[in-house]
Amino acid sequence: MKKNWIPIVFILVLVGAFLLVTKPYLPPKKASLTVSGQVGTTAAVSTNVDIDETTYRTTAENGRLRLAVDDIGQFIVTDMRNGHQWRSNPTAEAMKKEGVKGLWRQHLLSPFIVETVERGKSKPEQSNWLASGTKTSVETIPDGVKVKHNLTKLGIKLTYSLTLHEDYLAFNMEQDGIEESGNRALVMLRMFPFLGALQEDSGRGGLFVPEGMGALIPIDGKPKLPYAYSSRIYGSDISVVSQTQNPVMSNSPMPVFGLIDGDHSYMGVIEAGDSLAKITAYPSGLITSFNWVAADFILRENFYTKTSNFNQGFFQYEASLRREPIHMRYYFQQGDNAGYVGMAQDYRAYLMETQGARRIDPISQMPLDLTLYGGATKKGFFGDKTVVSTSFKAAKEIVDELANSGVPSLKVTYQGWSNGGVGGVLPMKEPSEALGGKEDLRELAKHISKIGGKLYVSANWYAIRSSSSFLPSRDGLRDLSGNTIERNDEGKKMYYYPPRRVEATWLDMEKQLKEVGVSGVDLEGMGSYLYSGYDGKKLISRHEAEQAYLSVMDGIQDEFSGVSTVFGNAYVIGHVDHIRNFPLSPSYDLIATESVPFYPIAIHGLATYTGIPQNLENESVKGALQTIEYGAMPTFTVTQKDPIVLKDTPGISLFSSRFAEWKASILENYARTSEWTASTAHRFIVGHRRIAKDVYQTEYEGGLSVVVNYGVVEYVDGALRVPAADFTLIGKGVKGNE
Repeated sequence: MKKNWIPIVFILVLVGAFLLVTKPYLPPKKASLTVSGQVGTTAAVSTNVDIDETTYRTTAENGRLRLAVDDIGQFIVTDMRNGHQWRSNPTAEAMKKEGVKGLWRQHLLSPFIVETVERGKSKPEQSNWLASGTKTSVETIPDGVKVKHNLTKLGIKLTYSLTLHEDYLAFNMEQDGIEESGNRALVMLRMFPFLGALQEDSGRGGLFVPEGMGALIPIDGKPKLPYAYSSRIYGSDISVVSQTQNPVMSNSPMPVFGLIDGDHSYMGVIEAGDSLAKITAYPSGLITSFNWVAADFILRENFYTKTSNFNQGFFQYEASLRREPIHMRYYFQQGDNAGYVGMAQDYRAYLMETQGARRIDPISQMPLDLTLYGGATKKGFFGDKTVVSTSFKAAKEIVDELANSGVPSLKVTYQGWSNGGVGGVLPMKEPSEALGGKEDLRELAKHISKIGGKLYVSANWYAIRSSSSFLPSRDGLRDLSGNTIERNDEGKKMYYYPPRRVEATWLDMEKQLKEVGVSGVDLEGMGSYLYSGYDGKKLISRHEAEQAYLSVMDGIQDEFSGVSTVFGNAYVIGHVDHIRNFPLSPSYDLIATESVPFYPIAIHGLATYTGIPQNLENESVKGALQTIEYGAMPTFTVTQKDPIVLKDTPGISLFSSRFAEWKASILENYARTSEWTASTAHRFIVGHRRIAKDVYQTEYEGGLSVVVNYGVVEYVDGALRVPAADFTLIGKGVKGNE
């Protein structure tokens, strides 16, 4: 019986083989796009991502830049000064050398990369122009184009404009520029990730990232660790990470990124949507052969929800899109201006144009910058008590000692001055009775003003403790899963204040501080932590928090002599006159290994700033030299008593702060640097370079410069001599150099 089936099976196999062989060839399916001005016509782009250079059309041009755009929204910016082309995607010639296949090969030839997630799920997937079956229209508008992408397979539409301005290219996606209609939700958008991407290691290039004061991922042909760079602008959002980690202070304070290619460079500035952004950079050899850097916009946060007291739970994405405008500018540098110095100068001009930053007035005397640490809350056997390290009367004695020793002007910041000291309670308006009370603080403020100084008092809304005026369950900020956010500081639970309530509590404090007579206010967390979260049932975005903070800063400027903050996220520039603990430390990132003073170059002359107090530096000599190299003011944090009294209290760790032990060093440092810092405070930095191993030169307007030698031997170049671990000042008007 079985043998009778053999001929039949054999015949069926032959028939199937014949049909397979004779089946006509069908070309791969093609994605289509609509070309502006030719309604109803389509241009085809095959699935092998061929590049057609003939489809680029010039859409805008000025004396400096020319913009050409192709049918799918890829573009070329030509620098008319030298003919250099900045392409949004690699050329056909470069792609011939590229070995990557599949999705990442499509990425390289797409104007965008998106991450989406199926609604109700938590596993994101990447896609691009081709993979998402995109139909694109490109419409000519004044000075540029309007681009519409319909990602048909995802049910998502993207609309934006590209316009050419005198010295930059603008990308603008408005709040309604993203539409969703399908079952997939957009969680991340990355526009033009391969702009200027470098395939060759020339040894004269680098990817610029906003790590600390600025850092480069060198493009030098040397082996790199197999890591990408990724950092959230303004640090992590505590409402997102509160269930899984401690809050992380910003280490990327600027919404900028860029690329250096020999005598050419570009810088991207995120003008709107900065609070949504993180910067991503990949070195050559990590997936592709290209070095590239871009901004990712996080449009839905992925957060953890606990379902038990044993940290069990699950991750989920926000249901709603975070709708904010996304605006970016691309500035292009060439020749001597190519590199981080030229980028920083363009960023300075941008801050002056868009954020109201202004050059500070020349000063005849640089005040000595001093932080006094008053008191802190410590848990006692019978309840909390205030531990005093510097009373108001002791602070007056310290000020008098410095003034009588030849210091003509001081800027004093007083931390821990209110009830409970550091780690106290809201509202921070009543001077601590343990430190001497309102009358002693008023007398201190009056005395400092009389000798030509200013007294700032610190205010803190980001780490506060429970009290009758602040009940965490009622008043505390809640994370995205609805839980009150808390942190542990030396055994004490601390909480976060909802940003939209800050302005109201500030108005409550303002009257009291004006009565005391302080000159200004130091806003501790507003320049270093930016977070969203629920205030009751209302979700406050990071952008809304930023606007609330700026409103308080501007209000202080109107009513007091000045306002300062800590660290200095870029949104504060133009709204504060001084920044404490400004990021001057080197980058510790695994691949962004070369620190560059981009941020100091950008803001010097617009605001004064200090780094880590020199008596708290781990490497005091190196820290003092960095202060000089980067144009900062020297600063010290002191107490009258031995800081051991502050053990087990919340706040900063003071291990060496007793004024009596640091007085001589403070006076010596001030005597040596005050004239120089006064003569350069209002000047812009116009140059910075390494002139030898461990030797760096910073140049200012007017021919002034400083050469800093971090080495262990003297640096000699003709008449220039810089002792080991020291600096030399150069220029007309510098003492000893007239």
